[in-house]
Amino acid sequence: MLEDWQYKSLTATVIVSSIFGIFGSLFVAYRRTQYPQTFANPMGRLIAALIFSDLLNSLVTIFGRWPTELHNMTFCRGQAIAMYLSNLSSAFLGLGLALNAFYIVIMNGNTTTLMKYQTFYIIVSFFVPCIIAFIPLMIKFEAFYGSTDLWCWVASPSHRIMYFYSILWFMLACNVATSSYTWLSLKKSRSGPNENRAETALMRLMMGYSLAFIVAWIPGSLARLNDLYKWSPKYGFVLCQALIQPARGLLDAIAFHHATKDIIKIQSTDYRSTTTEYMDKSSSTHLATPTPCTSNNNILSLNRVVGGFYNQSLQDMEAITHSAPGLLETIFQSQMRKSNQIHPPSDLSFIHYSQNQVPEDSTSPNHLSPTSLK
Repeated sequence: MLEDWQYKSLTATVIVSSIFGIFGSLFVAYRRTQYPQTFANPMGRLIAALIFSDLLNSLVTIFGRWPTELHNMTFCRGQAIAMYLSNLSSAFLGLGLALNAFYIVIMNGNTTTLMKYQTFYIIVSFFVPCIIAFIPLMIKFEAFYGSTDLWCWVASPSHRIMYFYSILWFMLACNVATSSYTWLSLKKSRSGPNENRAETALMRLMMGYSLAFIVAWIPGSLARLNDLYKWSPKYGFVLCQALIQPARGLLDAIAFHHATKDIIKIQSTDYRSTTTEYMDKSSSTHLATPTPCTSNNNILSLNRVVGGFYNQSLQDMEAITHSAPGLLETIFQSQMRKSNQIHPPSDLSFIHYSQNQVPEDSTSPNHLSPTSLK
């Protein structure tokens, strides 16, 4: 048992840490409204679900041992179930981020398939932990949840390991293994001319969330093992858990900011420059043998890795331009209006070309600009 002053210090620490976690989650939610294109992809949807999971965790932990002090077992069980749901769902969603990257990078998958099943995966990520959390109550094991050093949770240390931490550690191992393999594959492919900011952004996103997940659960894992093996007085382990675990939203916010600052730059700048350069190239070369511009690597890789709004590959663009050049302008304009992610000048001058704008060296009779075919 801990002393009274230790309980008071732990309670104060949990409250402060939970407040930081709430602000971290709200920061990511604000960035979602500020840069919606960052979330318009499979990984972005998982991160949006993580916002809810982290926010729920901080809102529940901020009550600390209050349900115990009120001697309200209904309140206590509610806190424990909500914590179980938020904690295990975050493990599912974190693993989903790693699996998404693995599918795109290693298996050469496409974002259309991921988007098709993403909603189902998110529902499962919350539904399965919810069912597991209610099983003890279904079998009338009412003493399963109870007071602990920090909050209402699984009462017995051995039950915590069997019923929660064993699942968490398994998913953590899968997350680390998948993320590490994908990271090594990306790092190997990034040497020389293959290096670009999009792949760097993916590596930061994937490894950042994996690292935040590990950091958030190291103190709790050590505290549970200390309960079993009695390595040392437990106050130090529990204090570290009180300091870090409720602030999981802050850790994920740091990982999100560090990872997406490059994605935001790519989506807000490279789209315009890539469109302009591609149109310049198509205006000065024979459309039957188009020459792709090198700056497309960033935006195309970003689409391949994190599924951004740039949905047409370079080959698709060339095929469309070759068969029906007038469609290219329509596609770009409709995509920009539909996604509302890039706000170009109202006259869209950077993708309008007329006969007078065709370069002098473009003498091929087969060369036709989008405007000339209207």
